Amino acid sequence: MYRAAVTGVPGVEGATATMETAVRRSDGELRSWTVKLADGVVEAVVYGSDPEPDVRTEFAVQEDYASFIRGDTRPVYDAYWKGTITVTGDLDATAAVARLMDTPDWKAQLRRVHDQTDFS
Repeated sequence: MYRAAVTGVPGVEGATATMETAVRRSDGELRSWTVKLADGVVEAVVYGSDPEPDVRTEFAVQEDYASFIRGDTRPVYDAYWKGTITVTGDLDATAAVARLMDTPDWKAQLRRVHDQTDFS
């Protein structure tokens, strides 16, 4: 589903990184996937963790991830400051990818993933 949602999303020069996202589901299981970006274009999506991602984001609460991909920024900021969202990795890669994640096209693809996901 994620691969289909990101197909055709324009890139951003310099947004090259391996990004791992981990979400603790409501059943307690931690699930992760890794996205490889080259100049902001998704080259690969792999289910599972990466041994050395450039950027890793972990959501300790599933609803925080749902808020993030839905585009609700206030709950995400609150969760970050409470420590239920952690971001680790290379600061330069994080800054490069942040420019991509702030584009309307990237936000729209995340919303498409949200709208197709069962968060139960």
